[in-house]
Amino acid sequence: MSELNQTHSSLYSATLLAFASVGVRYCSLIEQAGKGSLAELIEQLCGVVPALYVALRNLRRDQAGQESVFAPTDPPVYVTAATYAALQHTLEDLFGSYDTFIEIDKQDEWGETTNTLRMSELLCDIYQPVGDLLGILRDENIVALGPATERCAEQFDLYLGANCLSAARVLHSLDYNPELHQSQDAENSPTLRAASPDDLFSSIL
Repeated sequence: MSELNQTHSSLYSATLLAFASVGVRYCSLIEQAGKGSLAELIEQLCGVVPALYVALRNLRRDQAGQESVFAPTDPPVYVTAATYAALQHTLEDLFGSYDTFIEIDKQDEWGETTNTLRMSELLCDIYQPVGDLLGILRDENIVALGPATERCAEQFDLYLGANCLSAARVLHSLDYNPELHQSQDAENSPTLRAASPDDLFSSIL
């Protein structure tokens, strides 16, 4: 096997393929969110988001302590601002009054601080970097795959890992919220409007 083929083979590690498997499941759920009920989406995300965190964490651990062997480059972006906005709007409509939640920061000398966040934005903030890396895998862009994997690992450190944990916590709370499940059959159930991001990642594998 040539040195080039060995490099290509090492890029498609078991860790990366495991990420791709769960990443496709997550992106498919986000892209198709407007086609089902909120309760159904939450139930499925409760299983996928923790698995995605583990896959991303393993990907990050593979990158830890390794010196980059790739030339500096900006990997291509697949999730455009328009796609992000369409998906976020659909999720916002679907979550309705459950879209906003309170995040409590760790306590410091000034006491605890709280931030009001949106679940629709949090889920899309996870979708964006995951979708970008999946797009490179789908197109078999070997040149960009290494830098893109490193970029995703850096994003895990900066915000992606924390976002997955925050999303999992809120999803768990909603999954056991009897009021939410009852509201699905009520007249004030949110109006669903499907987004159209061309389902970029639904058929990657």
